[in-house]
Amino acid sequence: MAAWRHFKYWKKDTYKHYRGFVAQNAEKYAGSRLDCADLSMTLMIDFAAAQGLCLTFTDLNGIRYISKATRQHPAGLKSWGSSRDEYTKAVLDRLSAKSLLRKNTISNPRGPAPGDLILKEDHAALVYRDYPPGVSHPRADQYGEPSPAFPAAIPQFPGNERARTELNRLIYFRNRPPIYGPLRSAGEEADRDRAAKIAHIDYLNHRGEGKEGAELILFASVPEITGLGFGFFSYSSSVIDNWEDWNGEGDPPG
Repeated sequence: MAAWRHFKYWKKDTYKHYRGFVAQNAEKYAGSRLDCADLSMTLMIDFAAAQGLCLTFTDLNGIRYISKATRQHPAGLKSWGSSRDEYTKAVLDRLSAKSLLRKNTISNPRGPAPGDLILKEDHAALVYRDYPPGVSHPRADQYGEPSPAFPAAIPQFPGNERARTELNRLIYFRNRPPIYGPLRSAGEEADRDRAAKIAHIDYLNHRGEGKEGAELILFASVPEITGLGFGFFSYSSSVIDNWEDWNGEGDPPG
């Protein structure tokens, strides 16, 4: 049996709905213990399973994990027991940031957009909001250091090493967002000038061993992220293949 019931096909606008799903749901994964690549794949699986859509992930050995199938392929590998949980476990156990980059995604030249993966071979993160040049962040007024008088404040990202030690801090501003209105300082004018020139994103990130909870990173500069060696990627056509002419039994065609 398949991992879930498949009753819809990926169509021209379906990926847009996936992007909307990520924008609405990614924040719920703050604090998750899933690693960086697993977070991204879990959100895609959650969307596809709820919508009755087929997914095909491929590991570095070329083994395919097709949700419509009765087992992993090539033939002879174990079944996932008609279970979405077993399918998810098989995918998360066997795929990594490297396999996402090499086998399951394509560069998005129009990105970044919600649902895009931020990838290099040893790390993955997931874009869930985007802000064009000149647009500030809806939570800009929360920027600052938390204190008894301002407990809802969101601090600036302190760098990788310190963030790894802040085990209970799961949200940061990567860059200071401008607050539009009357200028109060030269620093605010500089914030506006910077934001007017470049796009920003919010992304879901897992720092890895030592800090088990996933973080929300707000208002990150796109040039800063690409300068760290990352690219922005969407899932490839092989991942969202409908397998329309195959019922999932036996080996897939091709």
